[in-house]
Amino acid sequence: MEAEEPQAEGPTEGPPANGAQAEPPPPIGPPTQPPRTASPAAPDGACGGPHWEGKDMWGMYPPLAVLEGEEVREGSQQRQARPRTARGQKKAADKREAADKMEAEDKMEVVDKMEAAAGSAQPVLPAEEVEPPAVAKAMQCSQFGRHVEELFRQEKEAALKALRTGLYVGWRCPEYLWDCFRVGEHSKCFCGHLLGEHEPYAEVRDSVPCAAGRCECRGFAFVPSRPEDVGELWLRRRAPAERAGWHAACRCKHSHEKHAPGGTRACRAAGCPCKGFESTFLCAACDRRWEEHQTFFETMEARKQGGLPYGEQYLVFAELPEMRNAVLTGKTSDDSAYLALLAEMSSPSSSQTQPLPSTEPPNAPK
Repeated sequence: MEAEEPQAEGPTEGPPANGAQAEPPPPIGPPTQPPRTASPAAPDGACGGPHWEGKDMWGMYPPLAVLEGEEVREGSQQRQARPRTARGQKKAADKREAADKMEAEDKMEVVDKMEAAAGSAQPVLPAEEVEPPAVAKAMQCSQFGRHVEELFRQEKEAALKALRTGLYVGWRCPEYLWDCFRVGEHSKCFCGHLLGEHEPYAEVRDSVPCAAGRCECRGFAFVPSRPEDVGELWLRRRAPAERAGWHAACRCKHSHEKHAPGGTRACRAAGCPCKGFESTFLCAACDRRWEEHQTFFETMEARKQGGLPYGEQYLVFAELPEMRNAVLTGKTSDDSAYLALLAEMSSPSSSQTQPLPSTEPPNAPK
């Protein structure tokens, strides 16, 4: 007998025995999830929706009705859903409440201390009258008087000479009853020359023309020559050469010396379309532009009739004694110069005033 060959395990090819149908081969790949089935209809009052394996899908994500605080029926029980708050909102509210409580306690403690010290708490009220000298002295201490004297030295000299000669030269807007700047011999004109380099004042003419050679100026027109005159005090901290080179400028970015001294004061710089001087600065006394001001030459009688200050009232800060003393002597408590001035004005020899003496230009031939 021949030995039987062993049969190989596994499916055999060919039709199955007894006419049975062949089973399909298993699919290749990872096992698939069982199909989802729809749950029965939700009871009345409940939120319907898809269910999976008998559990509501909104068990983890509540519907909008719950978020809004509406009553939701769950089975046979009813409950009131709590409204949800923003994350961290309650913690922030607690912090604010604690801070307000601490602030109130601190205020009460301060009030108790004030009552214990003074008997009753007094309200703090602003001062009815502002005292600029006291504030300025507190800021600058011992240097206050010296700074004031240096700042107003030109105006002090102009005022003292006006009291001795009877000729008042002021720079102001025409409608004002006070002078924004007291003009002296060292004050500069729009043409670039000083008042001392102009012809003496005469009542027969309205203007004071320039006496410098080849100058086209037909009348003195004061122009600020220092940054302090226009309120730019911070420029004093710069180098002396830079301060000395300061000039009143126009909006065309050229100085007043680049403009014509008369007429419309058009700019003469090459290629500049400027047709008239428009200042880039404001007056330190009235905050108005240079072109709104005028230079006035007046006698004491004319100022009396016009209601303008004259005599000792023409001094710088005449209405503030401490500031007036600081301008005259550099010390707020020293009124010796003011008393000497009053004595000089009351003497018979000073009753007759003299016209402004003429001063020749520095390089004028004699």
